[in-house]
Amino acid sequence: MKVQAGQEQTRASVYESLSRQAMRHGIVFHSDHLVYRDRAGAPIEICYRDIFRIITTSLYIGIMQNNGFLHIFMCNSDRKVFIDLHVGDARELTQEQITPEQISENISRELAKIIERHTNGAE
Repeated sequence: MKVQAGQEQTRASVYESLSRQAMRHGIVFHSDHLVYRDRAGAPIEICYRDIFRIITTSLYIGIMQNNGFLHIFMCNSDRKVFIDLHVGDARELTQEQITPEQISENISRELAKIIERHTNGAE
């Protein structure tokens, strides 16, 4: 697993991480942000300066934002996963205040939703 973390990601570092998946996921790189569409077709915009960490594995590329949102782009399919790492109305928490337990709970919650949709034939 390759992890890029820093004060602020640049367009070049984000492009380097996501360029091979850009066509598959419909990612468009602009000078200060990138845009992709969620499953419903709504545009999702991520400013490079708001990216806290980029995680690259053989299965997925994850972009974690400073505001506690995680975007996962699967490498072998066009599936995208969006995970809100906050608990309840804790949107004011900074990345450093979010505990591993909260992240685990939220990932489990989001994966349960995905599995339920898949089991019900929605995906």
